[in-house]
Amino acid sequence: MLGCLVSCFSNSGKWFYPYSPPLQFQLVTSDILFLLILVELFRLLIIYLQEHRVSIGVAVEVSIVSILREIIVRGVLEIPWVQGLVTCVFLLVLGVLLVIRVWIPPTFDGIDPEQFISEWHRSRLSKRLDKKSTP
Repeated sequence: MLGCLVSCFSNSGKWFYPYSPPLQFQLVTSDILFLLILVELFRLLIIYLQEHRVSIGVAVEVSIVSILREIIVRGVLEIPWVQGLVTCVFLLVLGVLLVIRVWIPPTFDGIDPEQFISEWHRSRLSKRLDKKSTP
């Protein structure tokens, strides 16, 4: 948490240089999106520390912004078409995950999938041991 703030303030001097009269669009947009990524990661850290879970929505949003930042920094026309196609498919999958996460049941409201799976394995193991012990 403190590292994120130190990183923000240590790079703040470099952020104002691209805003000089010959405005460089890629650098300005890259810096703004980098700040958004840091804010979203900080929000994800706060959610984790408060609720002891990772928010799927925030993680997907950070991924989408990070991918779009890389596309803007490199330039759309400079990316090979295969990489552009794969990036589009990946963004589509992340978008679908962002929409579907509404129907995913939260695991912090008393539903513990690890406990369910461990109980299931224990019951299977006990059934196997019972079958082996009976002649």
